[in-house]
Amino acid sequence: FEGEYSSLSKVKERGYNTSDSLENSYNETLRELNDYKHLNPPPKKSNSHNPIANLLPLVAALVGHKKEISILDFGGGMGRSYLRCLSALQDSNISIDYHIVDLEDTIEYAMKIYPDNMDVHFYRDIPDTLKDVDIVYL
Repeated sequence: FEGEYSSLSKVKERGYNTSDSLENSYNETLRELNDYKHLNPPPKKSNSHNPIANLLPLVAALVGHKKEISILDFGGGMGRSYLRCLSALQDSNISIDYHIVDLEDTIEYAMKIYPDNMDVHFYRDIPDTLKDVDIVYL
């Protein structure tokens, strides 16, 4: 074997579920939650890497004939899309029941962020009890 590293264990961790990535996502989500609680819009830079990130709140708003919307978000991370939906619907009478399926390490961080009274739930797999979903966000 030839290369920059003498073994695989010497290669620096990179990617979605690394400790650095989880810490960054955790801190960004905490900032957005704090902004939401103080009725400030999320910072513009938070969507710069994903120009379609605002589509979910738009779709949720279009389902406005219902009093409660159930959303299943695959790979929803720590719930930043949930916060964007709350912000988009804050002047309406619509409540959101938000379900996120993601990796176990991500879920552990995310569950530290949200108080028990928020309607966001985290799972490793789709729960059997989740029967009626209005929007599936991939």
